[in-house]
Amino acid sequence: MSLRLTSPARPTYVEYLLSFLVGRSDSELGSAGERLDAIEESLEKLSQRWRARGPLVPVREVRMSGGTMDRLLAWVENDGVASGRALERLSVYMAGALVDPLVPDGWVRVRIAGRRVDLV
Repeated sequence: MSLRLTSPARPTYVEYLLSFLVGRSDSELGSAGERLDAIEESLEKLSQRWRARGPLVPVREVRMSGGTMDRLLAWVENDGVASGRALERLSVYMAGALVDPLVPDGWVRVRIAGRRVDLV
């Protein structure tokens, strides 16, 4: 299963397997910016049912283990060097602002606290 909810009645976060998120992304994406866009867009789309409308703000909403972060960065950079806006965005990830040791390895958590959710 690639999705986990804290509590179906009133979840505070949802989690997705990094491998699932990468699999949803186009493997032909070239730049680090395109790859990061693909991951963030997947997180937005997959969690739109539970989170507030608007663009995903990773520093506030996304958490993962250190090992998951390393694997994500390796995939995003794809043996290339990020530059410009992509490097600025990746610096938030690289600084460790999204690392949470309580998130199980391999999972990416999107925080959705504060929004009432009706699962129908």
